[in-house]
Amino acid sequence: MDNDTVFFVLLTCLVASDSVQGTLQLSANVPENAHAGETVTSVRPAMEEGREEVRCEIVAGDKNRRFRVTDCVIQVARPLDYGVDPSYNLTVNVTGSSGNPEQLYVDVKVQDVEGYPPVYNDTCEMPVWTEKGKSDNFLFDTKWTAQLMTMDIGEVSISKYINHVYSKAPVPFSKQMYGYTDNSNCSVQFVWEPWHAYDTRFTQSFWDAQLRCVHCFNSIDEESVLKFELLHSYTGFARMCYLGPIPRTDRFFILAGSFTLSSIKLNHFMCNLPDETFVDFIVNGKRREVIPLLFEFNVEPVGCPPNKYGVLCDQNCTCENGARCHGLNGACKCQPGWQGVVCDIPHSTVVIIATPSDTRQIYITGSVTLHCKVFHLAADRMMWTFPNKTEKWLQGAQEDRVRIHNIQSEHNGTYTCTVLTGDGAVVNASYELQAVACPPGKTGESCEEECVCSHGGSCDRWAGCVCPPGWTGTTCQTSCPVGSYGQGCSRRCRCQHDASCSPTDGRCNCTEGWFGSNCSRPCPAGLYGWKCRHACACKNNATCHNVDGTCACVPPWTGN
Repeated sequence: MDNDTVFFVLLTCLVASDSVQGTLQLSANVPENAHAGETVTSVRPAMEEGREEVRCEIVAGDKNRRFRVTDCVIQVARPLDYGVDPSYNLTVNVTGSSGNPEQLYVDVKVQDVEGYPPVYNDTCEMPVWTEKGKSDNFLFDTKWTAQLMTMDIGEVSISKYINHVYSKAPVPFSKQMYGYTDNSNCSVQFVWEPWHAYDTRFTQSFWDAQLRCVHCFNSIDEESVLKFELLHSYTGFARMCYLGPIPRTDRFFILAGSFTLSSIKLNHFMCNLPDETFVDFIVNGKRREVIPLLFEFNVEPVGCPPNKYGVLCDQNCTCENGARCHGLNGACKCQPGWQGVVCDIPHSTVVIIATPSDTRQIYITGSVTLHCKVFHLAADRMMWTFPNKTEKWLQGAQEDRVRIHNIQSEHNGTYTCTVLTGDGAVVNASYELQAVACPPGKTGESCEEECVCSHGGSCDRWAGCVCPPGWTGTTCQTSCPVGSYGQGCSRRCRCQHDASCSPTDGRCNCTEGWFGSNCSRPCPAGLYGWKCRHACACKNNATCHNVDGTCACVPPWTGN
């Protein structure tokens, strides 16, 4: 459920009188996403009319102090979590002027709410920054680059970061942009309302050019797509490819989009644009009609300040006891020994904590420490079980460490820590050690061979150097052969008119007189040469050669 939705409390109060013991029984339902201070039920309707002032107090059943009583009204005091405690049986003492308490029993059922609590997804875990990024207070730095063919000065390239305020805009950019995040799948949705006069002209030209839906593909992960859709109030903001929410607005246009964010790399998106499209653009301070050749976006996660989250870093985190707050949706990643929506409920458990914690940093010939810790349990005995089935017993230990030096293949397997408590309970935790990679710069079965890779290549234990796109050779020392590009030089270039192809991404570097994604289009009329940046000097309706600018005269005219 959306945070902005007004939560309701469904109250079902069943009042029954027990003639023998003189007690009352109440029942109430409350959704798990109810905020602190929301009413669960009042015990006053269960009392006799006209009774004197009374004092009410919860004396039993309030596990982890989730509730409070104010003027005999039971309220939510701390965040609820259906997955931890789906029900509470509260005992309430009601004391009048006589001083003799009367007991009420309140059966509180916590209702499961779809999409709540938010899920902490590690694949898009955000960093926490201590200073602003290049995109100001955004969760990620976003840089866009456009290559444009103008009709008067040839091909130009523009690159900017999306950030804060237009100097002449009536409202700041942060008020023009709305950000939404999914509960668990790392998707980001955004809506931009253009306010600046230029922005309105720009979006109008895109609308007139029938550029409604634009798809941009990740150069590394082709399944990751950045989608844009231009929506118009004339159509009621009817949409074809954007499925996210739309805020109320009085703007004629809104630009909506969505993409899936990854935290471990720079997210690079290249957009597919139709040929022969003309739009308005400000180039060198002047409004010009241009042909968009390329639009690309670099989205780099930079995170929010401490205790903030959201696309605009404008939401407050609520996590407690050292829990990590997810930068996208504010979900809490609890430290061992804690549970609940905000990690404020003790969790009786046993865990094994590995150091280093990132399995990608655990190598053959390296070291790892496994730390078994007991939380909120009184351990009577502790036992380690190792992959070779041997055991190690400890008496009355609350924690213990196992250190493995010079890791070899025989050390891999399951390590189990079992704890026996004083009341006979058995609690255990397991850790799967799978060290299969060599340390950086090493290769071979025993990881003893040197591995020096050029141009950002990485070492594989068995294959040696694994080259990045655009490079090949035993040490990644050789650029892809002419006509090929990409990972393993496996893709074929599609450039025309003798244009060269970037070995990394296949982008064409057009020869003189040609432009376009594959260099198939001659310079616009009146321009010639490299990137069409030279103006033709032909007169009297003569045509200009797109490559060298020579004039083909119209009879009866002659000359250069």
